Amino acid sequence: MNLTNPISDSKSRNKQILTVRALDRIEAFVSIFVTFLPHELSALLYSSSTFFFASIDSIAPS
Repeated sequence: MNLTNPISDSKSRNKQILTVRALDRIEAFVSIFVTFLPHELSALLYSSSTFFFASIDSIAPS
C-alpha cells in the first residue's frame, strides 16, 4: 500500500519541472556567448561569478 500524499508528490514534480525549465533557459542564454556541455554549466557559472565579484572588489576604493 502506497501512503504518499498525492498533493505533495504533485508539488514536488512541479518544482522539478520548473527547475529543469529554468536550467534550460540558463543554458540557452549562456550558449549564446560560449560553447559548453550541460555538465559544465555549474562550473562555468561559479567561475564567472567569482571573477565578476573579485573584479568589483579590486576596483572598489579602500
